[in-house]
Amino acid sequence: MPKFTLLSRPLAEYPPERLLLIQPGALGDSLLTLPVADQLSKAFPHLSIEILGHLDYISLFTRHLAITATADIDTAPLHLLFADPPAELPPAFADYLTRFDSAVTWLGQSDSPFSRNFSAAIPGPVIFIDRAPPPDYPHHVVHYWLSQFFENPPPPDQCDSQLRLSNADISAAVQQLTPRLGWPIDRTEYLVFHPGAGSPQKTWPAPCFAQLADRISKNSNYRIVYLLGPAETERFSPETINLLRTTGQVLPDLDIPQASALISHARAFLGHDSGPAHLAAALSIPTLAIFGPSNPTHWQPLGPTTRTICSPDQSPLSAESIPVDSAYNVLQNTLKFYA
Repeated sequence: MPKFTLLSRPLAEYPPERLLLIQPGALGDSLLTLPVADQLSKAFPHLSIEILGHLDYISLFTRHLAITATADIDTAPLHLLFADPPAELPPAFADYLTRFDSAVTWLGQSDSPFSRNFSAAIPGPVIFIDRAPPPDYPHHVVHYWLSQFFENPPPPDQCDSQLRLSNADISAAVQQLTPRLGWPIDRTEYLVFHPGAGSPQKTWPAPCFAQLADRISKNSNYRIVYLLGPAETERFSPETINLLRTTGQVLPDLDIPQASALISHARAFLGHDSGPAHLAAALSIPTLAIFGPSNPTHWQPLGPTTRTICSPDQSPLSAESIPVDSAYNVLQNTLKFYA
């Protein structure tokens, strides 16, 4: 048993055997759910945990030791549970919910029509989690989430937050990515840069990434791969994307299994306060996350070799707030990918 005290009386009195976690968030929030699942599985050794979330993000979560199954939130008629008075659920979905004797949800508020309707649909206790901690909370958001279950939760770095890809995962991605890159990811030394984020204020300018990549290329044999999601391909101008192509290879719109395999063989990862940085950390890859307005104490990626570099006073990121030299020195001296 873990060395902490269960705070939630309903869970203590009725230990669950089948638990549903509802995580409606994007990739970063979804990955930060894994250490919560880890601690719940340690508190209840016979627990089976299923995550209901966006399959685009959670498709590989059964590679985590605590997760038994995943389900697609985009096909679940959860909107019916927000109605007041409650709407009748389709029989198949109602039966699905009754399979669980407890639930933890990041969707909805504890005093709302959804909370009442959802609690009535689950046979056992339901715990509602606030996504964000108070601004002055002194610990990581995972610690905040765990504090809603446990009286003295462990530090997040003592929780299992890791994804472990299978050989089949890697092999499939190698076959898909090798023709696009022109070289095999499992036999090449490279770094992955992700120059995007959900908010433009969170992004270090793309020309800074290009300058950093150019400097690395001149001082090492490492290739640079730029990972671009849909937001970056829409937001970045053709001139910006062409600039990145002058210093590395650009891979747009990879799905999560492909991005995971690509990152899992990288020597290091550089990104922002965004989902791919959390993914790199969860894959135990040396990760440098650049933070601007958001609080790294709350939101830094969890991994064994993760560092953050922050703009002064949590100001929006700019070339002046974090010079290229600073990022280069952290990559060279802290992540030690030249060793």
